[in-house]
Amino acid sequence: MTKPDSVREVATEYLAPSLRLTYDDYCQIPPGHQRYELIGGVLRVVPSPSVAHHKEANIWGAPDLVVEVLSPGTAGWDRKIKCQTYARFGIRELWLADPESRSIEVATLKDGDLSTAGVYPLGSTLVSPILPGFELNIDTVFP
Repeated sequence: MTKPDSVREVATEYLAPSLRLTYDDYCQIPPGHQRYELIGGVLRVVPSPSVAHHKEANIWGAPDLVVEVLSPGTAGWDRKIKCQTYARFGIRELWLADPESRSIEVATLKDGDLSTAGVYPLGSTLVSPILPGFELNIDTVFP
């Protein structure tokens, strides 16, 4: 049996575009082996990430900083729909970590939109616009 060169993660939408769910609907989904996202009322099954993620329940309000780890099958969704959603809820800074390019794009909120403030490839040091004094050597993220 040969091993594939790469595995493509794909998120699947399960509802008709006209049907929109609420957070209360989302909370009624029984626990199981599938991971779900509810964005803009659209429920999607998303693949398990290749790195550990931490989940918390009943979070109120938006965080100042969000870090998204991009996957080939969901990168377009993450860059467009999630970015728009994060901007709408006032996320001040977004990091898009791309394992394929081994870089992190930093976007900041300006005039209601998240726009690129910098792209940090291997060999560079990310400086957070909202975390004074915080620096991250990209080589430590993508060894």
